[in-house]
Amino acid sequence: MMVAVCGWCGTNKESRGLLGLYTIFLILIILGQVIAATLIFIFVDGEDTDRFIKDTVYDGYYNSQSNPDVFKQFGRIERKLRCCGANDARDYRSWRNDLPLTCCLDSYYRATCDFTDKEANERLGCAKVAAVYTKIISSSIAGASLIISLLEITGAILAWKLFNSFREVEHYITERKEGETEC
Repeated sequence: MMVAVCGWCGTNKESRGLLGLYTIFLILIILGQVIAATLIFIFVDGEDTDRFIKDTVYDGYYNSQSNPDVFKQFGRIERKLRCCGANDARDYRSWRNDLPLTCCLDSYYRATCDFTDKEANERLGCAKVAAVYTKIISSSIAGASLIISLLEITGAILAWKLFNSFREVEHYITERKEGETEC
């Protein structure tokens, strides 16, 4: 917001200082966006990222076994991501008699979700689904950041040209004052 105000005031008041400040801030923002997007592209496909996501999902799943509130929240994740368990539906066999209703698509109309349910057993584990979604979303954000940076580069170039044109006007006005009048 402050950067935009610098650019607007610099243009309206024909202030080279504010316009130069605007251009410098814009270049710093562009550099920050390009660096952030590059880091996302580099690290989003890394093994450390996959391991972190899987560990986080596993922690949530294992905590859901002993805490009903966590179980409810993990169920919300299963419903949203259309996944079942941390690895797959077999995760629930060791501590439940049936699958949670969130593992079955039409769970709103069912009383139970059996281990034999075809759809529930075909669902991927939440760790895998979360890792895929994270890669898609992160790559989309990084790509959008680079596209926005291209637009900002155009703005910085135009601001710099305007900055230089203000110098020419100031130089021309100074010459007229020192020299002869037009009349």
